[in-house]
Amino acid sequence: MEELQALGIGLVSLGESIDTTTPAGRLQIHVLSAVAQFERDRLRERVMAGLQRVRAQGERLGRPRAHIPVREVEAMAQLSINEAAAALRVSRSTLKRWRKLIIA
Repeated sequence: MEELQALGIGLVSLGESIDTTTPAGRLQIHVLSAVAQFERDRLRERVMAGLQRVRAQGERLGRPRAHIPVREVEAMAQLSINEAAAALRVSRSTLKRWRKLIIA
């Protein structure tokens, strides 16, 4: 908003009846901005508290690990990365990591 004001540009929203060229409109924008920032901060606090609680309970976060026998990965060696990843139902990066470990 400050950059727009510095350029002499005002914002008029007909749907919300906000006109930043007036003092009342600027006040509305500042109040809405402060409320939005407050909501964002509260959401972050709740998410961080939830993550801490889950970690404290010893639970693992994220996607479950895929467990595919090595022989199945080796059987897909002749296929392209895309084809093999689709056949094994894993991501390309997972398949690349597995192939690197098997070859090494």
